[in-house]
Amino acid sequence: MEEVEASSTSRREFLRGIAGVGLAAGLQPLQNSGDSEPRKLPSIVYIHSHDSGRYLQPYGYAVPTPNLQRLAREGILFRRAFSVAPTCSPSRAALLTGQCAHKNGMLGLAHRGFALNDYRKHILYTLRRAGYKSVLAGLQHIAAKPEMIGFDEMLPPATLAPESQSAATVAPAASAFVESNPHIPFFLDVGFQETHREYPNWRRPARLAFEEFRRRRDVLSTLALVDRLRKEG
Repeated sequence: MEEVEASSTSRREFLRGIAGVGLAAGLQPLQNSGDSEPRKLPSIVYIHSHDSGRYLQPYGYAVPTPNLQRLAREGILFRRAFSVAPTCSPSRAALLTGQCAHKNGMLGLAHRGFALNDYRKHILYTLRRAGYKSVLAGLQHIAAKPEMIGFDEMLPPATLAPESQSAATVAPAASAFVESNPHIPFFLDVGFQETHREYPNWRRPARLAFEEFRRRRDVLSTLALVDRLRKEG
């Protein structure tokens, strides 16, 4: 499976580039008092899925994802980017707020009662001050109800139950929004239920649950370490 070559763009060059288009911390409004024409800012499409990890074609795995492959080849592929939390809601919340879970309050899963201390820390509020419209197209999993976050618009799939927010449902709605050619820059949040693994059932015997995890390739190294610690003592 083809793997995308590392980009020649340095971290410093990348940060300088996004700062130049207004995506760094000092975002400015679309219209300054001395400007004769509104400043053109790029729209942002944030695409995310459950449990995919690095098992994607651009990272060299035999999982055909041709559109992501093309996106990686024509853009920038991060090879040293890491999640700040091991579970869904805390890692998403950290990415969208710039704060670790112990700071933003999202210490567990949103559907199990955890929430942000202040949803105004979400990046959509920073972008809104710069003139962006925020749109939710599908799954979000940082709030018990999507209305809590504060998006300007929620496309129909955003209000469905998580198990119904599949790519087949969410992608057409997101594409239709982009193709409508909005007249202002937008932040489009596109979340898919796939590739969600089955959540462990706590009622099942612990040994059976352990054997199910053992079959997953992405936790084998952790299990090996646990086994070694058990043997040593």
